[in-house]
Amino acid sequence: MAKQLEARPHTGQVETEWTQIEVVMNKVAGKVLGYSERKVNNRWFDEHCKKALDHRKNTRLKTMEDGNEEIKICKRAKITHLEKELKELEESWKSKELRNFYREIKRGKGQHRKPSHYLKDKGGHLIGDKEGHLIGDKEGQLNRFAENFEELLNQEEGEMKESRHDSKEEQEDAEVETTLMVPTKKEMEEQIESLKSNKATGENNISAEMLKQVGEAMIARIWKLVAQVWEKEKIPEGWNKALIIGLNKFGKKKKYLKVGIKH
Repeated sequence: MAKQLEARPHTGQVETEWTQIEVVMNKVAGKVLGYSERKVNNRWFDEHCKKALDHRKNTRLKTMEDGNEEIKICKRAKITHLEKELKELEESWKSKELRNFYREIKRGKGQHRKPSHYLKDKGGHLIGDKEGHLIGDKEGQLNRFAENFEELLNQEEGEMKESRHDSKEEQEDAEVETTLMVPTKKEMEEQIESLKSNKATGENNISAEMLKQVGEAMIARIWKLVAQVWEKEKIPEGWNKALIIGLNKFGKKKKYLKVGIKH
């Protein structure tokens, strides 16, 4: 592994450096350990089980098709009913039966009337304007959002102006404190040793066991990358990726327990 690292010198670029570390670790692990095929645990799964699952799948598809036809029948019935009501309204208007005409219109509006939605905060409490009146219309809510944003923006600008007046000594102390906070090589080694074994890997296939056995040369290379990430405040793109596996909750289909595997 040390020879592989020597062939790929330190570049000073966070993204490039992490890519080189990934390539070297996977290449050496594949050469030393090799690749093994996944074991088949469901040896009990035979042709009879396969036919049973196929039958369940076909039954489900047939039920979905029959259900779609029922939905179409209901939609056609609803459309026919609405057309009949519209025709009756037209007849009432032509025959000057205004009382019956407006009564039917009012009844139709009542069926489709949507409740007013007032502006609320995260806690569910109603939010009013500056005078305390509730805001139910969309335009008023947008204006209230604009006012709130402007207030927050002005407050942040005021805080920024105050921060500019900090003394040079305080800024130097902050820089020194930040420099001293860079993790040491020993701290990083302790964190690697504390990783739990026999855990699933991310997309790069780098496991905790591999990190514990990489050797001094790779440890030093990884520590340089960590220090560089700390100073530049920029992490490799691969560190933001995670595998999300959806597991069905018991008795609740399409509602998943989110299990994430991150690098």
